[in-house]
Amino acid sequence: RLGELDLATQLYEDAVESAGNSEERARALAGLGQVAFERGDPRTAIAHIEEARTSSRELFTDQPAAADTLGRAYAMVDELEAAIAIFYDSLSAADNRGDRVEASRFAVLLANAYIDASNFTAAEQLLARALEAAPDSRDPLLRARLYWSHSRLHTLQQHPAQAARYARRALNILEATEHTEYTAFANQLLAHIEVDRERPQEALELVRRGLELLADSANPVNRALLRLEEARALVQLGEGEQAAAIAMDV
Repeated sequence: RLGELDLATQLYEDAVESAGNSEERARALAGLGQVAFERGDPRTAIAHIEEARTSSRELFTDQPAAADTLGRAYAMVDELEAAIAIFYDSLSAADNRGDRVEASRFAVLLANAYIDASNFTAAEQLLARALEAAPDSRDPLLRARLYWSHSRLHTLQQHPAQAARYARRALNILEATEHTEYTAFANQLLAHIEVDRERPQEALELVRRGLELLADSANPVNRALLRLEEARALVQLGEGEQAAAIAMDV
């Protein structure tokens, strides 16, 4: 959480070697997977967490963050069926435990996977369910994720005004927290929407803010997503050569 990924990797690797049982080894492998994901290496993340899941049947019950990371890693490499299966199982497990916080978390993640798979009806149903609980939630990140997901849904349904409204809500919440990475994501999403609305100058300002937030990030994927929005905005401004250079760099 402090961004000291090299030290975290070393400690997790030591824990894998010294693990006294399969549960300890699984937790350490899951940690290595989460570090890999933070570094922008989803395939290594999948390998580590799947090995951990083989070692421990209770891993996702004890560490829902591992299921969160594994599902998002599968989505990042476009293996949406695997992502949907993980999020669906995790949502069902949270419902069975009566864990409303984790149920809301996985409802949002599952909805995003359905959005990526163009199953908008299922996504809308999940987001409506999660949004009902959001006003009572004290977790600003959960509320921001809900608004962010609604924004993505409206973007893909070609409703840019509604998409921008939800993205602004997410950004306003995140700017009041210390979640700089998610704030950068919100800037990237809103930049994408502004380009779709043919407002390239506004998009470039959002990209600039997002890149400033990610200045110390070790994850190249997050920066690449912002740079792509920069290239799209520059095309609209007639700066094709600069846009092409950025796209090649990405």
